Amino acid sequence: MQKIKNSVLARMMQASLSRAEMDFLLYISHYQDDRGLIAGVYYKDVCQALEVSYQTFYDVLRSLMKKGLIQAEKNFYGDWDVTILDNSFEDGYSSGYVSTGDDIFTNKFFLKCKPEEKLLAMEFLKLAKNPNNGGKYKISRENLLEKYCKIFQVTKRVLVRYLKNLKQFFSIGIKDGIYYIRPLQKLAEKIVGKKDKELLRDHVSSMVFRRQRATYTKETAHDTAELLVQYAHELKGSLIQAFSDAVSESIRRRNAGKKNKYKWNRELNPKFVHSILCEKLQQC
Repeated sequence: MQKIKNSVLARMMQASLSRAEMDFLLYISHYQDDRGLIAGVYYKDVCQALEVSYQTFYDVLRSLMKKGLIQAEKNFYGDWDVTILDNSFEDGYSSGYVSTGDDIFTNKFFLKCKPEEKLLAMEFLKLAKNPNNGGKYKISRENLLEKYCKIFQVTKRVLVRYLKNLKQFFSIGIKDGIYYIRPLQKLAEKIVGKKDKELLRDHVSSMVFRRQRATYTKETAHDTAELLVQYAHELKGSLIQAFSDAVSESIRRRNAGKKNKYKWNRELNPKFVHSILCEKLQQC
């Protein structure tokens, strides 16, 4: 669910986010379910992806919780279950959102932008893609400068510099004192890559295999992970827990009678995991 609600974006813009905090929120948004939950956020994965230290990871968690943007619970050693607060889409999409799966979010220049520039880009995407705005954002120069200088607590000169940098992604023109802002066509569409379900599949399967210390081949990992896509509709909100329980149960049953867990055979068996998931469905 690569989406951030407009209301959450508004809170982000008021939160004086650091670069690490901004990048963290964008990163985890790619792996959330429709409740805004990102299960098993692994510190090593985040640090490698964002090129930050372990200490920065924990500092960001604490800071974003303090700012009321996330809730984080340590339910397993080494990773966290993180929820982007008020970013649930269980009731649909009518409240409006920004898609973090758009091309702009993978652009190398965008990744180097300041947090304020990234937020401003998201704001422009939100407004330009509103059907009522005809694909562009129109605002007077005076109002634009006053509005965003106040939000970001910067001078007009700094804000104009932000706008200049964002011309990498937007057509920004001014006529008769009115700004006309629209996404450049080359960055206006969703990326040709993994879909929401595929990203969630890869993240959740990796998390579950790590937590269960499962061993696997490329083929058995793929076949087991595909169950997340196959049963996404039937299990809905309980998908992650059901999948995790099925993998855990498959390992436990294979090692029934063996008291020493360190000697358990933890090799994945996709057909066995599938069978246990079917059992769970019948109990629902």
